Amino acid sequence: MMKQSSVINSFVSAGISQYHIAVMTIANNHTGKMMKPIALIPVFAALFAGAFLSCKKDKDNNPQPGSSYRIKTTLDGGDKKTFIYDNENRLTRIEFSGGTYQLVYSAVEIKAQTYFANGNPDPNWKYLFSVNNNRINGGFRYLPNGAVGRDYRFEYDIDGRLQLTLMRLFDFTGDVSESHRYYFLYDAENNLQQVAYTRENRNGAVMEKADSVAAMISYYTRRDFIRWKQTGFDFFGKSTGGIRFTGLDIIPFSFLFQENIILSEKAIQTIGTKKFNWNQGTHSWSPVSSNNQNYPESDYQYNDQGLPVKFKNISIEWESYK
Repeated sequence: MMKQSSVINSFVSAGISQYHIAVMTIANNHTGKMMKPIALIPVFAALFAGAFLSCKKDKDNNPQPGSSYRIKTTLDGGDKKTFIYDNENRLTRIEFSGGTYQLVYSAVEIKAQTYFANGNPDPNWKYLFSVNNNRINGGFRYLPNGAVGRDYRFEYDIDGRLQLTLMRLFDFTGDVSESHRYYFLYDAENNLQQVAYTRENRNGAVMEKADSVAAMISYYTRRDFIRWKQTGFDFFGKSTGGIRFTGLDIIPFSFLFQENIILSEKAIQTIGTKKFNWNQGTHSWSPVSSNNQNYPESDYQYNDQGLPVKFKNISIEWESYK
């Protein structure tokens, strides 16, 4: 398998703005019927050439050695979520005003279901994930009629970090209508630093490229944030990170947490994105827009243990455990 650095260099040739993005050539068509295996090419997508965005350093603010903490509650205005764990410190339930999220574990799968306040299951929020070596490697989201509405595929690099997420949407016939791919690259500190997103839409019998987004993330390197382990749902590899582009789900998973919080190893400082559209006539990508989202230090508040107790307007309560 080609090393990441070699793959990165091979993509630095498109000459599009400062990012020199050639990642859009990585998307191959993957079609197929519902429930069939997904064939994936294990490639790494390079997004950017040149210097990385600077990461602002701060004073040390880390949890005390030997202490373990997990989320107890979050409060966003009137939206309060209470996290319940089992004896293995796994998340089993999130209680909120309109009902609960419930998770059931076995050795090979995880079932996630939303229930209304009256105890009835919400037919629009039902997931099943497959687990191998304590990592989620695939899953389904079901429609109210029991058919598969989405399927997911997760692949990890040799260091156990999430490197690829594939999400496919199905139409009423069971054919794939959309395909969404996310490719992840990390810095030396295991922070998610680069994300390439590509999308394909069905046009008749074939899947065609539609659009893509390239993202670059920088962090306050001495400010911890919220890791998967601290939510009791530590099944997406050795590094915590994710992304959300406008109108899309948080990847790898947005079902468990406040919609305005993206889990990460360190506190995010900036997210720079560039969007591209695919031109079928010229078979090339055209830049459409760019955006830089900044998170000032004032967005984050910490307690004496270095745990974030507030992000923007969201309050976070912690509890210790053994």
